[in-house]
Amino acid sequence: QQQQQQQRLPDQERHKVKSSLPRYEGPCIDDPVEYRTLEHLESHAPPVAGSPTRIIDDGNCSPRYMRITTHHIPQTKEVKNNSHLPIAAVLQPFARKGRGEEEIPLVDMGPIGILRCSRCRGYMNNYSLFIDGGKKMLCCLCGTSTDVPAEYVCSSDNKGTRRDKYERPELSKGSIDFVATKEYCLREPFPPIHYFIIDVSEFAIVSGLFELTLLSVKESISELLDAVDGDESKLFVGFMTYDMTVHFYNIESGKSQAEIFIVSDLDEPFSPLATGAYASYADSKEIIENLIDSFPQLLGLDLNAIKEQNAQNPQNAQSRIKAGTASSVTAAISFAEAAIKDRGGFIYAFQSHLPSRGFGKLKYREDTKIYNTEEEVKLLNPPDNFYPRYAKSLIQSQISIYLFVASSSYVDLSTVGILAEETGGDIYSYIPFNINLHGEKLLSDVRYVMSRPRAFESVMRVRCSQGLSISEYYGRFSPLTQDDFDLPGLHCDRTFAVEFSLDSALKPIQFSLPYAFVQATLLYTTLKGERRIRVHTIALPFAPTVEKVFLFADFDAILSLLIKKVVKIALESSNQKAQEFFTTYCVDMLAKYRHVCGKDFPITQLVLPENLKILPLYAFSIIKHSSLRIGDVRADRRISSLWRLGSCAFEQTTAYLHPRCIRVDTLSKNNLGEANPQGRIIMPLVLDLTKDHLISDAALLYDDGFSLVLWLGLSVSNEFLEQVCGVKSINDVKHFQLAPENFEDSKSLNGRFYTVLHEICRQRRREMCVEVVVQNGPFESIIREFLIEDRSRQYPDYLSRIHSSVKENLGL
Repeated sequence: QQQQQQQRLPDQERHKVKSSLPRYEGPCIDDPVEYRTLEHLESHAPPVAGSPTRIIDDGNCSPRYMRITTHHIPQTKEVKNNSHLPIAAVLQPFARKGRGEEEIPLVDMGPIGILRCSRCRGYMNNYSLFIDGGKKMLCCLCGTSTDVPAEYVCSSDNKGTRRDKYERPELSKGSIDFVATKEYCLREPFPPIHYFIIDVSEFAIVSGLFELTLLSVKESISELLDAVDGDESKLFVGFMTYDMTVHFYNIESGKSQAEIFIVSDLDEPFSPLATGAYASYADSKEIIENLIDSFPQLLGLDLNAIKEQNAQNPQNAQSRIKAGTASSVTAAISFAEAAIKDRGGFIYAFQSHLPSRGFGKLKYREDTKIYNTEEEVKLLNPPDNFYPRYAKSLIQSQISIYLFVASSSYVDLSTVGILAEETGGDIYSYIPFNINLHGEKLLSDVRYVMSRPRAFESVMRVRCSQGLSISEYYGRFSPLTQDDFDLPGLHCDRTFAVEFSLDSALKPIQFSLPYAFVQATLLYTTLKGERRIRVHTIALPFAPTVEKVFLFADFDAILSLLIKKVVKIALESSNQKAQEFFTTYCVDMLAKYRHVCGKDFPITQLVLPENLKILPLYAFSIIKHSSLRIGDVRADRRISSLWRLGSCAFEQTTAYLHPRCIRVDTLSKNNLGEANPQGRIIMPLVLDLTKDHLISDAALLYDDGFSLVLWLGLSVSNEFLEQVCGVKSINDVKHFQLAPENFEDSKSLNGRFYTVLHEICRQRRREMCVEVVVQNGPFESIIREFLIEDRSRQYPDYLSRIHSSVKENLGL
């Protein structure tokens, strides 16, 4: 009954405009409880990213893994041109499943092998048809018939459906994992090596980064063991420390303790260890655990004494931190590559300085005079081809880099970060580093990196129906061939976009429904060393009219594609041109929409498609975001934001561009922080991002998809301070300290706060620590980044500008 009530409204009712300003209000608790990917294909657009809707794969790929800019695809060039919507697939191939959803089925085809099209090499899927008594498979992508192995033949009906279709996941699901046979393995598959590179420079030691890193390494081992289901024989690790020199550690089993080897010539990378640079945790567990605990002693450090000296003379500690020393992080990475390139894996490098010594040394090139000019783009790209070329070497060795950058000064992330971006890793920056401000955040980020689903040694290809062709790829990857791209590492949050050209009118394949198809294939190795092939296949009904195209437009896919285009423009041209591109696109799209669908609306009204009504909000938000904002953004900060924005997950994108702000000191009102009858959590209203809400008796929680910040007014209630912060006075509030969760009373203020907190983390699909800042306190500047609707160019003014441009475009 509930599904019947969710029928589509008539077209004229869907093309409506609300009188209030369009804003993002977060996932709606009234969203459908379930979305069936095939059953609802022609009647429902997919739920928005982050929605609590449970997605059931009954034959079409889940929107968690692939979204199309419109799920009813223009059938002709005329319809496409009149909609001004691009045709593109945005892929998140290794995304996490939702709560209560099934895992992607794993199928072992055994000696029969995986059935593929003899022409386009597409994989069998739910839309494959079987003819000639089941002896031939008809490809849904190109229409070619392929012989079916005798062992796999099964009778089929006159529509091409096999009798055993629903007994075989590979023929009835939209996403499937195949066990890869030997023909898909260039070498014997094995688990990746996890190699830790630890900064032991004076800055790292005095600032507390070194001790923090050791703690994060301990937690990493625990998380990595969980990732391989506790099988210690599947976990391989190695360690290196560096300052002005590089220190290898032999952790080969059979030794009483690790042996240290110091290399001072850093220009020619090599491994001084024939064996022992890495080892199985099962074989060398005691040596590894002792080494992590004994790093300070091996390096002649007394961390307690250093802490006492810092406390007694903080000014001297600060001067030592600012003075800094030469760094050799890139040289350390190159030596680590030499040690593990026979197997490949992940390198986790902790960095505090610009690499200025040995292999990959760089010169300081930040020039504040060229900020906010056309010359600024030079600071967002490497000065030469050395680092991009070295990134290709890492890709060939199947090594993925993760950088944790904690520095007090410029480190040229646009150059060093290429090693992480091109190899499928990530960059986490904490600049300027303050252990009180960033300590818990770094630990939380490391835990997240180690615990999230990841693939290793990956190759990806996208195929599409006849009439469509791939025109452009967007994302950070290395082309392997014209059609394949190489990904040494791939994590669950990484997204890519593939844009298509419509070369001719779309036509259905024999016996097939009027659908076009896109298939994304990922060949990868699991963290346990198992070779798999993941296949995502999505069907797209033909849209004969512009109205139908807009009805099934996917906001998350369009936003992600446009952002990837914006990032490309910013890195190739300028921030100003990137901003103009997004605004111009909104104007052109809304002009097309009004011309076709909004002729009956008064000229004074800005007509917005229902599915895309908040797209202008994000065009406005990106103008004031650190990735493109004209003004006070340094190069390291800007490039970090651009790269994150260009590849982050669907549900992270909206929050990162336009953070969510909710008031949490009044949760006891209106049943906030409780579950409704359907089990959905009732969340507070989302507030606009202005300083008007920063009143002294309020407590506001800001969520940008990657971090949570709790702002406390000086006069916030004592009840909130005691139950949530665990203190009696605002003066006692600690930056990362909250009261323990009260599991016995979920309706107390403490219980409601933690319920809201857990719901946000569920939506963001990650654990997030809460930073606490106090009104007029030393860290309140963090909040300014969230207040994007303050100052000039406020959202209403921006919408007015959009409206004027639309009218001008149409000659009204």
